[in-house]
Amino acid sequence: MKNLNLKSISLVILFFIMGTTVYAQQKWMVKKADETVTEMQEVFENEGVEALTAEQIEAVKQNEINKFMKVKKLKKAEEASDERMEKIKAIRKASRKELKEILSKKQFKAYNNRNK
Repeated sequence: MKNLNLKSISLVILFFIMGTTVYAQQKWMVKKADETVTEMQEVFENEGVEALTAEQIEAVKQNEINKFMKVKKLKKAEEASDERMEKIKAIRKASRKELKEILSKKQFKAYNNRNK
């Protein structure tokens, strides 16, 4: 009976640690996605371009989180570094394509040219 209780307690502790770690990682991704939205809003304001709508904000955040999750998964994969980098580039390119569909033409142009 003691052995069973010890195993049960150990499992509860393990699941708690795993859950906390996953939550912290997701929290980081959400924070980065929020920072992207904030950066976009600042660029649009400075360029005189219309601000993001509530729907666009949620779509941009989801796009960023999806990109982070895919890249993170790839970084854990055991494949050659060159192959992994090519796949990461493809993920970023696909994310950029989706972003182009989320934003208006003016918004995308302003955001795309922000560092030029």
